[in-house]
Amino acid sequence: MNEKKAQDAEYPTVLLTAEQRQELTSFPEEMPSRVLKDHFTISAEDLAFIQRHRGSHNRLGIAIQLGTLRFLGRGLTDIPFVPRQVIDHVATQLEINPKAFRQYGERVSTFYEHLERIRIAYKYQDYVWPAPLHLARHLLPSAFHSDEALPLIKNALTYMQRRKILAPGITTTERLVQRVLLLARRMVNQRLTAPLTNSQREALDSLLETNEEMDVSPLAWLRTPPPKPSNPGMTHLFERVNFLRSLKLPGLPENVDANRTSWKLSGKPLPPESRSSLVATAPATKSRRSQQLKESNLLLSDTICTGR
Repeated sequence: MNEKKAQDAEYPTVLLTAEQRQELTSFPEEMPSRVLKDHFTISAEDLAFIQRHRGSHNRLGIAIQLGTLRFLGRGLTDIPFVPRQVIDHVATQLEINPKAFRQYGERVSTFYEHLERIRIAYKYQDYVWPAPLHLARHLLPSAFHSDEALPLIKNALTYMQRRKILAPGITTTERLVQRVLLLARRMVNQRLTAPLTNSQREALDSLLETNEEMDVSPLAWLRTPPPKPSNPGMTHLFERVNFLRSLKLPGLPENVDANRTSWKLSGKPLPPESRSSLVATAPATKSRRSQQLKESNLLLSDTICTGR
């Protein structure tokens, strides 16, 4: 296994918990009135579209499906439960008995047929190429800033919702975000290691070797939190600062965000290509995100297409 594959193997393949997936793809238990007003209020245009459907249960159902699409970015085919507040709110506007919703979707195909009619009438797009590439390009700058998956997935869902892209299954979004994060990690590591000389690389590698005098590796010693404010504590802090300075590492490159590298000083083992991340202790400057996008467009397209 080469270094890039070894590094990728350490990246989590599951980004969300089951609870997080449910939260991102379901109605909340209590629907805020603002959400009902913003997403489930029927306009004159909506009413004209809804009234073209026969049967009160179909009119109520497609109206709720339209609001669900606006709120969650997906249709009722993926939603196991619709709150009573939503049903009552929509039924009142249509002057339909809320109980009619029980009949909606007795044929599963109705959900899909109505979702397709909404897609055509309201100009929604399916999640097909090049939508994944455009989404990945949108997410990449944020991935350079932070490797937190949940905010990035929420960002992806908001992006698709605002651009009227029918959201795919949540695991599909997860996989795309994982690929974007992997690409960002590779590029950050490449930018961190590029300016290092051979002697600097060797010095960083030596930080992982156990020191007989300290009985721990220099890296473990660097990670040790200082004691409470005191003279010994300040001495310990200055010793670590002087040790890092003795490595004579370059400063953080301008096209690398300090927030994207600081996590690597945690208690986790460093991936093979991430050893140079210790330069995150050097002063940082603002990242040049437009430059990052120009450099990564071809890599991004290849990553999304091939999954490598």
